[in-house]
Amino acid sequence: MAADRIAILGAGSVGCFIGGAWATAGLPVTFIGRPKIAADIAANGLTVSDYSGWQVRVDDVDYRTDASALGKVQIIALTVKSGATAEAAREIAAHGREGALVISFQNGISNVDVLEQELGGRFEPRCTRRTGPRRANSRRALVAGRQNCNCTTTCLASPGANC
Repeated sequence: MAADRIAILGAGSVGCFIGGAWATAGLPVTFIGRPKIAADIAANGLTVSDYSGWQVRVDDVDYRTDASALGKVQIIALTVKSGATAEAAREIAAHGREGALVISFQNGISNVDVLEQELGGRFEPRCTRRTGPRRANSRRALVAGRQNCNCTTTCLASPGANC
C-alpha cells in the first residue's frame, strides 16, 4: 500500500525540517512556500540536520510556490507563521481535497480558532483537549476522530475522517 501524499504548506525552516525528515523516511512530500526558498533549494538542494549532528540531504525535492498541489494530497501539514494562518486556511479551502487531513505545527494561541473559523464548514474537530489550564498562553489541540487525545498539534479533518 502506498503512503499518503503529504503537503507542507508554509515550507520555511520548520516546514522544510518536518517535510525533509518525512521525505528521508520515504514518505512522498510536496513542499509549498515562498519563491526565494524554492530558488535556494533548486540551486543548492535541501539538507536537513538537528542539534545532535544528524544530517541528511533530501534528493528530488518537490517544492512549489502555489497551493494548487493541495488538491493532490491526503495530508496537509500547516507550518506558516500565525499571522498567515487565515490566508493559508483559505488556500486549503480553495485547493484542498475532500477528506484531506490538516495538521497544524504552529505556535500561537489563536491558530485553532482561526482554522475553525476558516475551515469549520468543511473540516470538523471531533474532540478538543487543552494541554494546560485555559488561560491566555495555553495551547489547545484538536484531534479528529480520537477520544483519548494526548497531543500538541492541531488536527482537523473532514467529517468522518480519522487523525
